[in-house]
Amino acid sequence: MQSLVLRIDPKPLTNTDADLRYEIPDRLRDASAGMIKDSGYDYEPDTYAMHIYLSAESAETALPFVIELLERNALDEPNLLQAVLVGVSDLPVLESSTYRVVHPLGRSGAIGRIP
Repeated sequence: MQSLVLRIDPKPLTNTDADLRYEIPDRLRDASAGMIKDSGYDYEPDTYAMHIYLSAESAETALPFVIELLERNALDEPNLLQAVLVGVSDLPVLESSTYRVVHPLGRSGAIGRIP
């Protein structure tokens, strides 16, 4: 099992409704016919950024579903694409301490798991 993390910065969002922590995993589960699973969420201390953790057999196969959700603005949040960093790990969520940033394209670095 591999994992993904969506790091959502609340500053660019027009609606900072915390229900995103449920809506995003639910939409991804439905769009992927259950391939993508919700693995929890947490908030970064001092930044209020939200991390949404997801699991899939293959992060590479799951990634297009995540990108499509962000790019087509399926949640009616005009700035969602600008607010999200997507990271992947070859490890399951509970075993991963860092995620390699894969989106937006051209962005590099890592997203650390919140302890």
